Amino acid sequence: IQNQKYGFFDRSGNIVVEPVFDEAWTSSEGLAPVNIGGYEAGKWSYIDTTGMVAIYFQFDEVQDFSQGRAPVRIGGQWYFINSNGIAAFDGLFEQADKHHEGLARIARNGKWGFIDLEGRFVVDPIFDNAFNLSENRAAVQLGGSPEGRWGYIDRKGHLVIEAVYDGAGQFSEGRAAVWIRGKQGFIDSSGLLVINPNFDNAGEFSAGMAPVQTEGSWGYIDKHGAFAIEPQFEGADKFSEGRAAIWMKNKWGYLGLDSTIVIPPQFDAVYRFDRGLARVIVRGLTGYIDPDGKIVWPLSE
Repeated sequence: IQNQKYGFFDRSGNIVVEPVFDEAWTSSEGLAPVNIGGYEAGKWSYIDTTGMVAIYFQFDEVQDFSQGRAPVRIGGQWYFINSNGIAAFDGLFEQADKHHEGLARIARNGKWGFIDLEGRFVVDPIFDNAFNLSENRAAVQLGGSPEGRWGYIDRKGHLVIEAVYDGAGQFSEGRAAVWIRGKQGFIDSSGLLVINPNFDNAGEFSAGMAPVQTEGSWGYIDKHGAFAIEPQFEGADKFSEGRAAIWMKNKWGYLGLDSTIVIPPQFDAVYRFDRGLARVIVRGLTGYIDPDGKIVWPLSE
């Protein structure tokens, strides 16, 4: 970011695409969403890794490419395009998300279902809410929002874990957080409760650990529910590329897998590490750091 414009740089901090866009996201499958005119009023498109416009500016909202498809919105309707910017298949939707494990969640008439890469309905839109497919399980809500109960379907739409939970998260490393009477625990892919609901909040498993909150403090548990890192943080995120964001004394820093604080809390806001870099914010200025905390892109507007 320079002068409130977005561009792209490599891991060494060298500019590869000049900062000329009003919004920009990280590339996926060789294409990066970019915006001219502002998030609300502007139009979105995609550029390639050289910075050339690959798909014409025409969309009101876009998402990342996944498995050769990207959901885009014009007006009040979503549809899916291929990497050439052409509609990948017929079909308009009220809401849509990118494909995960070959299926994308979509909404029609206020209900959620799933389509495959060719736009065919694999799971009809019958659910009050639904999350993306993860590890062959998708959390779905039945019985009306927000009072309805949550369970899990498989990729064919079969209800494989009964809808008995007050809330449900996505599966990661064979575990999913579920809400039971105001507390969170974890189930396995068969629906067996493997970690009792003892936590006020819980995140996803990554690198064998999940962030959990108890009695106001955050720590990390292993897959058996034992604390791998004792509760001591005011906030905590899941691990990504060997680093986890932690909140202490009103600042964010990063934790290593061995529980040591490798980047001391000093940031007002942080993002997860992705491809060796993490975005950090201090007093409204944005920069990027490497896993050791070294500044790769200096703080700027």
